[in-house]
Amino acid sequence: DTTFKHIPLKASLPKLAVKSKLLLTEAQLAMERGDISLATNKAEEGLGYIRKVLKDGGEFVHDYFNGFSRWESDYKSVVAASKANGSSAIVIDKFAFKCFLYQNGRQVASYDAEFGKNWLGSKQYQGDKATPEGIYSVVKKKSKGNTIYHLALLLNYPNADDYKRFAEAKKSGLIGKKTSIGGLIEIHGHGGQGANWTEGCIALSNDDITSLFSKVSAGTTVLIVGSLRSFDEIFKREI
Repeated sequence: DTTFKHIPLKASLPKLAVKSKLLLTEAQLAMERGDISLATNKAEEGLGYIRKVLKDGGEFVHDYFNGFSRWESDYKSVVAASKANGSSAIVIDKFAFKCFLYQNGRQVASYDAEFGKNWLGSKQYQGDKATPEGIYSVVKKKSKGNTIYHLALLLNYPNADDYKRFAEAKKSGLIGKKTSIGGLIEIHGHGGQGANWTEGCIALSNDDITSLFSKVSAGTTVLIVGSLRSFDEIFKREI
């Protein structure tokens, strides 16, 4: 019931999950009435829907983790650079819903993070409500009065890699010719809502963005990855 709670699955799967719950409730009521045959039929149908949700949802998530080797490589590169340069770096793990601060190659702080509603996957275009993935940097620190989100760190999305993917997607017809790539991706406040609600930004609580804001500067590297742990590390049992 909680395996895919925060994962933006295709619309049909949550509906099937709700349907399975109703069927299992009906099975329980039938059992209490002594109607074993009806209870069995309802339970089998409900379990069938559950198996489909787990199978399809698991395959969807597993496919997403095809990017893990790239995420792992980028993470090692960013942390190594932080250590070599004696600099700060921000690392965002979407699957863990975490934002980490590194200094001199060591993790020194951890914050809970919230993302765009369609966070599972990299940002493709304006309005897709996805949080981008890649190596970025802070281009501007927005203090109170310059942002509606308490404090904010503006990132350099889209970067060269984003523009390249966007052009390829347009050329292949995956997105419309008039679609915009978007921008104004930030790490900002007003987080702590317990849900993924942004248009693609990374939201921290006001206390946490205050802490992070004070420790970084323009030019700080920001790495956004799907996960710092592999699929097998997270899902030790078969989905």
